[in-house]
Amino acid sequence: MQTYDGWADKDKTDFKKWIVDVFAAKNIEFMKGHGGQCSDHYWSNWDLVNMCSYMAIGILTENDDMVNYVVNYFYNGVGNGYIGKLIQGTFTDPLGSGEEIAQNQESGRDQTHAQLGLGMMSMLCETAWKQGTDLYGVLDNRLPKGYEYTAKYNLGYDVPFK
Repeated sequence: MQTYDGWADKDKTDFKKWIVDVFAAKNIEFMKGHGGQCSDHYWSNWDLVNMCSYMAIGILTENDDMVNYVVNYFYNGVGNGYIGKLIQGTFTDPLGSGEEIAQNQESGRDQTHAQLGLGMMSMLCETAWKQGTDLYGVLDNRLPKGYEYTAKYNLGYDVPFK
């Protein structure tokens, strides 16, 4: 959007103000207050969509504080978008490879939500990656291990569940 030449400078400025005032305000409100509920009341996907949106808006508006807030939240947040809550358990691969697989917080819900969670984590990790921050490798590559867990489950293998 920064390089799109179809907008006048004022239009870009107005759009950035609008997206911060309307969307980013709701994103941060959710991450900080979780709609007045306890911090882990909502499934991880709720946190993840707000984190992705807030980070993207921070990048668009060149607001490092917004981007850093999301990275910090991923490492230390109170909700289920925090990597320590997002990944509920790690297990040794039941197919005998000896590698770890990782159950995400949405795994026990349904596969649509489990896969959405992985997709949102990937979007967050890829956005951060393009800004020079590696979230893919956090906690010994938990995201790729989450993909392995979900793929094995969907291929009909028995996977441990916590």
